[in-house]
Amino acid sequence: MIAAVEKQKFVYILNRDQTSSLTISSPLEAHKSQNMTFSITGVDVEFDNPVFASIEVDCSDQTSSSPKKSLVWYELDLGLNNVVRKRADPVDPGAFYLISVPGGEGNPGGVLISSENVIFWRPLPNLSNAGQSLNSTINEVRIPLPQRIAGEQADNKNNSKLKNRENLLITNHAIYKPYPNGNYNTWCFILQSELGDLYKLDFAYSGNSWDLNLEYFDTVPVATSMSILPYGLLFLSGEFTNHYL
Repeated sequence: MIAAVEKQKFVYILNRDQTSSLTISSPLEAHKSQNMTFSITGVDVEFDNPVFASIEVDCSDQTSSSPKKSLVWYELDLGLNNVVRKRADPVDPGAFYLISVPGGEGNPGGVLISSENVIFWRPLPNLSNAGQSLNSTINEVRIPLPQRIAGEQADNKNNSKLKNRENLLITNHAIYKPYPNGNYNTWCFILQSELGDLYKLDFAYSGNSWDLNLEYFDTVPVATSMSILPYGLLFLSGEFTNHYL
């Protein structure tokens, strides 16, 4: 699925013919007027119908001064060859960036949602009922981002120091997955903030639920994109600097 900032969304199905040549289907439309898209990603569902998640704002309500954001789930029905808007759930107002999480047996699946100073994880919900209500139960795990100390200001009254912290936004990511079918303890995410700080994020299964582990990793130049090679080398495509490996 590819999407414009406003209204338009298209889904293309890629296949190979008998000569192994790549074929692209005609686009399937999933447009919605007066709608703004912030981020979109594919969801790992293995061999089920393809699922996509996006952060959207419905701008049709002109009376609201601050339209609410939603995490919207789309499903491509391969049998009927159409795209269905299956579910819309409320999401944090600062959410702006989605990251797909490996799914399947032994993996959590769903998406990571980047917001101001915090990361959320949403598992793949039940999409059996189209148009599910926003009041339905939402499972979510939240973890704050480690923050820099922006400065120290003396407090004469208490003779102590007040620490002012900067707001952080995750703007880039890469996934380290040494084995194609690795489970929860063989892969992790490297996230980068707008300041260049790198964080390592992984999942841990405890009892009957998933937990998030997040720790500071390193600081590098801000990158437009990142990729982790199979041997564990991190490639950075610099935004204002040289590329690094």
